Amino acid sequence: MFGECRGDVRTEEMKETFAKAGALGAVALLFVPIVGLVSCDDPQPIKVGFVSTFAGRASDLSKEGRDGALLAIEEVNKNGGVDGRKIQLLVRDDENDADTARRVDKELIDEGVVAIVGHMTSAMSAAAAPLMAREKVVMVSPTTSTNELTGIDDYFLRVYAPSSDAATELAKYARQELGVSRISIIYDLSNKAHTKSWALAFGDEFEALGGEIVMHRIFSSANNARLQDVAADMVVGDAEGIMLLAGALDSGLLCQYLRQKGFDGSILVSQWSITRDIFRHGGSAVNGIRFFDAFDNDNRSDRYLAFKRAFETRFKYPSGFAGAYGFEAAQVVIEGIRRAKGSVGLRDTILSIGEFEGLQARFAMDRFGDVKRQRILKTIKDGQFVSLKR
Repeated sequence: MFGECRGDVRTEEMKETFAKAGALGAVALLFVPIVGLVSCDDPQPIKVGFVSTFAGRASDLSKEGRDGALLAIEEVNKNGGVDGRKIQLLVRDDENDADTARRVDKELIDEGVVAIVGHMTSAMSAAAAPLMAREKVVMVSPTTSTNELTGIDDYFLRVYAPSSDAATELAKYARQELGVSRISIIYDLSNKAHTKSWALAFGDEFEALGGEIVMHRIFSSANNARLQDVAADMVVGDAEGIMLLAGALDSGLLCQYLRQKGFDGSILVSQWSITRDIFRHGGSAVNGIRFFDAFDNDNRSDRYLAFKRAFETRFKYPSGFAGAYGFEAAQVVIEGIRRAKGSVGLRDTILSIGEFEGLQARFAMDRFGDVKRQRILKTIKDGQFVSLKR
């Protein structure tokens, strides 16, 4: 299925030897093809790609996601690989640019990867998905949540749940439990596939519950937008809350600018904001923000705790959700490779498995490659992500 390692030279030499040996050699020759297929001194590795953004404001998920995927592959390789073949991870940078994403994905396909783990942002995954469908190569994203790719029969799969459920759940929480009736939305167009679909789903649910969207304020971190100006625009109206859809760096800075300009209402974010960069750039201004998170920092399962120890030992920093989901995405690919047989392709094999053992809980993948995960309401308190009781 994924290529064979053949002993062609040795087989030809053995044929010649057996031919000289007469009838006994002819009997022995019956076994030569088997020996030639399975007795490889140096079997070729199975190539898997990893693609994401490794510089700039959208890069905070990428290193961690790559390291999670690498850890999963290193663990398999320590145990002999898959059917005696090691897995090789080929890493590329999409530069947070759609054309670059498609180009490097195609380069990896031409190099013979059987699958790509990535991309880490919705915008890059949305840009790459049509190419993967044309080339019939599986892409498994650790962290893409856009609704644009939900329910499509293609080669894009993911271990991260689509954002529509989280957006509507957060809108209900803001309206019914926080009592917010007027809210403004800020979103970053550099990851439009995530932020716009999130904003629409949130806004529709919030308005259906009797709330009012006061303002939509868009900016692009790719164009180095002045975040002070964005924050100044948001405090002009009488919104009681702000839905902030941006990466961790920009979210942290925007929280600082909003608080400096006197905004004291509720601030809500999506999980795109939730890496440790939000502490570095937001300081105490991010205390009290609310979000729903499928990743439980306090999970005590043996499997997750073993992963945490192994990740920090290997890479010298703690993993968050991006590292954990990078690990799980790579494991989905590895399990598919292990089980794929005959004419059944990798995508169909993965989809036929259906349910996978995650680091914190089992998760199911539907026939479109979408998953559901249970979410936890969280806040930030003094540099920590803290679960909230409801």
